[in-house]
Amino acid sequence: MGSPFAALSAAPKPTEQQPQSQDRGILFYDLEAIPDESRYPKPESNELSSSIPDEDFRPDDILTDTKTVTNLQKWLKGHKLSGPQYARLLEQENQGDTVGRATAIDTIEKLIKSGTVEFDSWLKESSTNPWKARIVAFGWCIGNGETKSMTARNDDEERALLEQFWRLNTSDRTRCGYNICGYDDILVAMRSRVLGVEQRKLDFGRFSNKEAIDLMVKLFPSRKAMKCKEVAYALGIVPPAGDVDGSQVYWMYQREEMDAIAHYVESDVFVEQEMYFATTELWKF
Repeated sequence: MGSPFAALSAAPKPTEQQPQSQDRGILFYDLEAIPDESRYPKPESNELSSSIPDEDFRPDDILTDTKTVTNLQKWLKGHKLSGPQYARLLEQENQGDTVGRATAIDTIEKLIKSGTVEFDSWLKESSTNPWKARIVAFGWCIGNGETKSMTARNDDEERALLEQFWRLNTSDRTRCGYNICGYDDILVAMRSRVLGVEQRKLDFGRFSNKEAIDLMVKLFPSRKAMKCKEVAYALGIVPPAGDVDGSQVYWMYQREEMDAIAHYVESDVFVEQEMYFATTELWKF
């Protein structure tokens, strides 16, 4: 099996005609994050836990014992089930002698939806809000150089990752990324504060920012921005990580697929690097 970074290393780099002296001073970077559960615990979700061990869960017995919809509703109120258990109970309700009582079905379906929605809302908000997230991957490259990355499974590794960022983010370098003023810069500053990593002040300004080039702001200064991957495809840039997106990072982390997260963050940095060189031919940054 080939290296997962083969596509990344084989991807085309900017040509020799591009402004080498200026672009050596640009730090292209990207962060991947998941919810900081130490500060914002995940909700008790129907998708994640149950008060009844799966081997002891017998939906036919539950429906037989409760008999009426009212009793079933009382039972459900006093017990917490997992998403698959609710699904099995719903299936049994539809197969029983009552052949699917509308009120019972509605009750079970609402419980399934409420648990899933609550968890999904927490995951999205706490991953995309830089005040609530923690960093699990940092990818970067300097000018025309190769992309590199670090991943973090715990606070100590995240501190090391942040320290590397501050070593690279020197006063004579310009940061560049997609939506970095609205997300990445805030996240790195917040996590440095939370973890006690020495830092310097960053300019978060969207416009007239002398420290950073936010490609999203530059390309969409007064209109709704496209997603980074959409811009990439419009410019003919093929992300090495394919269709992987940020919503999958949490689940990759849960499966301990740190190499896959590293590949994804490096892919995003590559896209930002290529996007910068492609658009500076069209606009003056």
